[in-house]
Parts: sequence; C-alpha cells; structure tokens
Amino acid sequence: SSAASDVYKRQYQKVSDDSYNVIGILKGKGGGKRLLYNGHIDTVPPMDLPDPFSGKIIDGTPYGVPEKVIWGRGSADQKGGVSAMMMALKAVVESGFEPRGDIIITGTADEESEHKGIAKLVESKIVSADMGISTEPTFLKIGLGNRGTSPFKITTHGKSAHGGHPWKGVNAVYHMAEIVLALKDMPMKEFTIEGVGTVKGSINVGVIKGGDRYNRVPDWCEIYIDRRTVPGETQKGAMEEIKQLLEKIKKEKIPDLKAEIEVSRHDWVTPGLKAKERGLLPYAIKPDEPIVLAMKDAYKRITGEEPKLYIEYAYTDADWFYNDLGIPIVVFGPGRMELGHSSVEFLEISQLMKATQILAVTNVLVTK
Repeated sequence: SSAASDVYKRQYQKVSDDSYNVIGILKGKGGGKRLLYNGHIDTVPPMDLPDPFSGKIIDGTPYGVPEKVIWGRGSADQKGGVSAMMMALKAVVESGFEPRGDIIITGTADEESEHKGIAKLVESKIVSADMGISTEPTFLKIGLGNRGTSPFKITTHGKSAHGGHPWKGVNAVYHMAEIVLALKDMPMKEFTIEGVGTVKGSINVGVIKGGDRYNRVPDWCEIYIDRRTVPGETQKGAMEEIKQLLEKIKKEKIPDLKAEIEVSRHDWVTPGLKAKERGLLPYAIKPDEPIVLAMKDAYKRITGEEPKLYIEYAYTDADWFYNDLGIPIVVFGPGRMELGHSSVEFLEISQLMKATQILAVTNVLVTK
C-alpha cells in the first residue's frame, strides 16, 4: 500500500552472477523489539519429481493426506515458509497495526548447495535483530535449534595391477571397505534440552567411487561423508575423530593404509568457500527465550493447543544468525521436511494458512 511504502524498505544483494538475496524491512516507530525472518529462495533440482513446477492444487489422499495440497519442487522446502512470512507481514500492514520494532524479512540464495547467500548476508552485516524465525518446514513444530553438517571426503591410495594377478597390487577399494564399516560403527554424541528432547549425531556415506576398470586392481577410492553434529561439536573435532579412526585401522588392521581426509562436497566448486572454512554448525537456544515464548503464545491463540518443541535433525541456515550474529532464532514453518529433495513433494494448504496466521500474531506480540 502507499502508506506502507513510506516505511517499507527493500533491497537486492548480489550473491553471484545469477543469484541474489532479497531483504525487506518494515520500519517500526521505535522502542520495540526487532524481529527477523529468513527463508531460502532456491530449491534442489527436480530430479525424479513428476511435473515439478506445476504448482497444482491436488487431492493429497493418494499420499496419505486427505486434504488439498500444493504439488511441486520447493512447495515444502521451502516456498511455503517464504510465502507464510511474506503474507504475515502483509497482514500486519493491512491491519493498520503499527509496530514499534522493525520486522525484517530475508530471502537467501544457494542454501541447497554452497550457502553463499547466507554467508554474504551475514558478512555484510546489513541486518540485525533481537530475535528471529527461520521458516524451514517443521510441520508447525517450534524448533529450538538444529544439528550441523560436516561434509568430508576420504581418499585411499593403493597400487594398480592386472586383475588376473591381484596379489601384485594394493586394492584401494578393499581398504576403503574397512573404513566404511568402521565409520558405520562410530559412537555418536547426544545433546538434550530438558523437557524438549534429545538429538544424536550421525554419519552417512553418501557417495563412493573407485577404480576405472573391472579387470584392474584399483589404486584409488574415495567416499563423501555427511557427518551430522550436535550442539557442542565442531567440524574440526568431528574431523579429528575420523583421523583417529583411520590411525586405528592402520595400526590394527591395514599397516600399509594410505588414507587422507578433507572438508569437501562433490557439489562445492567455488574457491575460498566460506561454508567450507567455517563449517555448517549446530546450535540450540533455551525454551524460555522471548521468541519461543512469543511463538508459543501465538500458536495457542490460533490453534487453541500447546505447540510441540523439538530440536531439528536437518540443517538450516538459522545456524549463521545464531552463531555469527548472536540472534536467538527458532525454526518454524509449514510442511514436512522429509518431503524436500524427494520424488513426492507437496504442501498442505491448511499448514500454509495456519503458519501465516501464527506468524502474523507473532509479529504483533514481538514488536508491539
């Protein structure tokens, strides 16, 4: 509206040649708390999702959801959350409510790959707030933090030989097999928020490659690992634990083991990447933080029920706001995180509507 245009500021922040962050600020009258929203505006590729960009409204019954849903890549992860935060801001403007504190919305690029968008936004320090909400899909649960993710690449080196005389070579794949089995059995740390729940670290070998011919002893093998960390763990510490495991295998099972580990992802190609140097970190906030209390109040006003608090198992860019800028931030949004990146992705319209209402009330409670 014309009235809002006098107090609403927006800008685009270039991230790369073909991607931008978007920032919008509804200026408050002054003296109130500042509330920041974040959602990522990129998606993963369609992959095997049928009709990925249709945005059709369909019956969700065939997928176990007997209601209308929006179909398509990014519907859950996370166009729904971005839509909810924007419409919640629009509701504030159109209601005539005049916030004392600023309401800031940020849409960041490249979350699904190199996290260049959030790195750019945080490094520029063009936004600040007293509290925040990441609108990743949580199925309307209130996340008090998330696990981190440390991507590692391990490479083993052997000696090539003719496949008919394998004893003359050193099979790098066999060596890697020992490492993979040992990684599977690594003990993982846990983190607990009393009264909320416990999360545990995990490790997944997602990619394995080795050799170049079936009839040749492979002299190389590599794996890519997704090591999920809990609050209190660091990327450096997680790497050190794996290094110690490799040393143990060398000492106890494979004396001629030649293996190395580095921070790497097969889709990280930009030199000097901040996410690689910094790590993608876990975080957690306390249940009595003002943003948690405000969201619980808003949720109950809209639904008549108490919300579920939890710690998100997936990674979100909320990490950067908390760990780099010191902003207490929750994760809350419509949709199911498990549908992201999958061959079936949709968003329940009822989830979208409730999320928008809850966020609109939260805007008022925080900034009044």
